[in-house]
Amino acid sequence: MIDTYLKAIEGKIHRSFDFYRPHPKHLEFHTLGNQAKERLFLAANRIGKTMACSLEVCMHLTGTYPDWWTGHRYTKPINAWVAGVSGKEVFEILERRYFDGMAGEEPWIHESLVAYRNRSDHRYQIRHSSGGFSDLRFKTYEQKREAWQGAKLDVCHLDEEPPLEIYTEASLRLMSTSPDHYGMMLVSATCLYMSPFVQAFTEEVVEVEGERKQIQRTEGSIQNQRVFVMAGWDDAPHLPFEEKERFKASIPPHEVEARSKGVPSIGSGMVYPVSEHLITCDPFDLPDSFYFVGGLDFGWKDPTALLLAAIDRDKDMIYLFHEYAMSEKTPEQHLFHLHNTLAKDYLTWIPIVHDPAGGASSQRDGKPLVQLYREAGLKNLSKANNAREAGVQKVLQRMQNGKLKIFKNCTKLLTELRMYAREEDGMIKDGNDHLLDAMRYLVMTGPSLAAARPHVIDVKQMQQAMLNRRASRSAL
Repeated sequence: MIDTYLKAIEGKIHRSFDFYRPHPKHLEFHTLGNQAKERLFLAANRIGKTMACSLEVCMHLTGTYPDWWTGHRYTKPINAWVAGVSGKEVFEILERRYFDGMAGEEPWIHESLVAYRNRSDHRYQIRHSSGGFSDLRFKTYEQKREAWQGAKLDVCHLDEEPPLEIYTEASLRLMSTSPDHYGMMLVSATCLYMSPFVQAFTEEVVEVEGERKQIQRTEGSIQNQRVFVMAGWDDAPHLPFEEKERFKASIPPHEVEARSKGVPSIGSGMVYPVSEHLITCDPFDLPDSFYFVGGLDFGWKDPTALLLAAIDRDKDMIYLFHEYAMSEKTPEQHLFHLHNTLAKDYLTWIPIVHDPAGGASSQRDGKPLVQLYREAGLKNLSKANNAREAGVQKVLQRMQNGKLKIFKNCTKLLTELRMYAREEDGMIKDGNDHLLDAMRYLVMTGPSLAAARPHVIDVKQMQQAMLNRRASRSAL
């Protein structure tokens, strides 16, 4: 009898989650829950960040997951808190979407799964697939810090950026006190400014040559159990173009990047202070009249990054059309992965300019790193000019003059670009800049080395040979 009842419950849960098909960025955020206990979904307005976190909480509360689920799973009942800025956002909107539904939508948790409810205290007990009951409470940032003390939690979802003292208290509630306890924090937020809270996820302090430096972290990289994922309107195909344009027109200019791309404002500290729509374009077929070159930045723990560019010499235009970034791979492994990408059509012949540091000996067998890449298959490698500030200014000049365009599918490069900033003393922050470095090498050194496609060269050589033969006959 109990088994039949639980199967019926499980079926209802599955049906209630059938409508949810996460976009790639949402799925990445869910999947990272296996490794990172604190996750920040740093996202634009209207892309479904709150819904993604809320539905994940519902899955953990009920212990039932869709077939496609790749994130963490709880096999027993949990204690969870859901919180937001004020009672209006939490009690009148979030709580209602969980249990009443809104605007014709079904509730996220079916009424048959609610074993206990106390509306005045905003507390609920939810039937778990294991046979027990999960506990859920709704809170607000308006409540004093004392209201956030005393509980032991498994899951906490904070909707929008919390005050630091609230975040600290919530984190303490999630501390693991036994091997089988997995405390999980989810934050869904559109952050307008680079606040200390955002910096805690997007930056880290490292020691470089005896000095402590603040560097940018790579999106999706886990540090101290923390990770962030960024998503903008382009990552949400369900948003109609006309609606995005209408909404963008109503946003104050200084908030456009945050509200449409999920990028907190870093103000005058931006290294490339150029509006993104001026330097991006939709991908297009690259004509045979273009010349091609690549930029390569070596890494290990930090990603090894490769950018491919097409150059229209008639118009002095550089188009960045393909990106690759991967960590902790040998040169042979990188070439294997690259052969599974668009880059495979270019690797055997395209000139590539690289970080001069590639001339140093590798730890594996003492050979220069660049030699290992040549042996792996990248034959046409040349050292790049690595003058940082001069390179940045040259890139910026091209951006401002409309002479550099980035294909919109180069999303990793665009993410690095949005977070590329200077310290208060004017020095560029190190860290999440690997594709940006490859771009700088490419712009500084690449144009003069760029080559036409091999079959184009063959045709030109044939045409020239024919002209030479005709000239010889005429001379006779």
